[in-house]
Amino acid sequence: MNENQAGAVLTVRCGAVAENWKKLKQIVGKTDCAAVLKADGYGLGLQKMAEVLKNAGCRTFFVAYDFEGAQVRQVCPDARIFVLHGVFDGCEENFVHDRLIPVLATPQAVAHWRAFALKTGKTLPCAVHIDTGMSRLGLTGDEVKALKPADFDGLDVVLVMSHLARADEPDGADMSRRQLEKFKEETALLQSVVGKPFERSLSASYGIYLGPEYHFDVVRPGHALYGLMENLTPVLELKVRILQVQKAKAFQPVGYGSTDCLQKDGKLATISIGYADGYARSFSGDGVGFINGKPARVVGRVSMDLTTLDVSDFSDEELRDAKFVELIGEHADAATQAKLAKTIDYELLVHLGKRIFFRYVD
Repeated sequence: MNENQAGAVLTVRCGAVAENWKKLKQIVGKTDCAAVLKADGYGLGLQKMAEVLKNAGCRTFFVAYDFEGAQVRQVCPDARIFVLHGVFDGCEENFVHDRLIPVLATPQAVAHWRAFALKTGKTLPCAVHIDTGMSRLGLTGDEVKALKPADFDGLDVVLVMSHLARADEPDGADMSRRQLEKFKEETALLQSVVGKPFERSLSASYGIYLGPEYHFDVVRPGHALYGLMENLTPVLELKVRILQVQKAKAFQPVGYGSTDCLQKDGKLATISIGYADGYARSFSGDGVGFINGKPARVVGRVSMDLTTLDVSDFSDEELRDAKFVELIGEHADAATQAKLAKTIDYELLVHLGKRIFFRYVD
């Protein structure tokens, strides 16, 4: 597929991604500023984002699965690559071959990796995830207390990490503070068990802005790199092709189920995007596109390939010259659009489909 064949084009400004990483690096100073590339680089292309961030100076990456780590390794031969979901049975050799570092979140995961290390006769690196209050992944406090030095025979613990649950919420400060204190306590206990220094990591994108006390040795931005937070450079522009403009009578039903209509005689524009492309069905009746900066509301249900907009306020001349509708860009960022679909920009981004043409520019 090339750009001329595509019904929608997502422009990714690679220079802006690099600029955002450098801004975050400047904030954290000597702390290692990693990059999270899970979910195909937040939907923007894992290997392309890895290359851009490597060229910006990033040397530590986090992914969810070992196959993602293998893709990063192809682009970044000298990087540290952590795999957040750890080691699945039968995948142990992948970590050795691609020099990946598993993040171990349960006593069973620690025992599994230890057994493999002893079997190979090698000392293998790992990270340990502890749960400080999110109740999602990580060793509990009791599990940390039960660990013994022998549990880490054959293992080199290079990093201990946790994750903040409410760093992005204005009223989440107390929760973040409790997690910070627990993280300090648990890592001190682990230090006595492991018997050697390791790096510590608590903060992802939003945690970076809580201040230096939350930075420790490594921060793990993902969301922020892609311009999805305030004070960072926008990265994305999504434009969708207009397929047809037609006149419509008042109360003429529009779309599957005849759930919507215009309230007076007007015009409809059908654009080439739908839920197969990641433009969610929940945008039905609530989504907004922009033609030359003017808004046009989604009318009727979003279908698999198509979405219909109310363009009654546009002149025939404006519509005759218009070829594309802007869904993400100068007039509406991903977060603003996601709210219309009652979701978040993370979800909107990672669902953008492969039928969309990705155009990478500096």
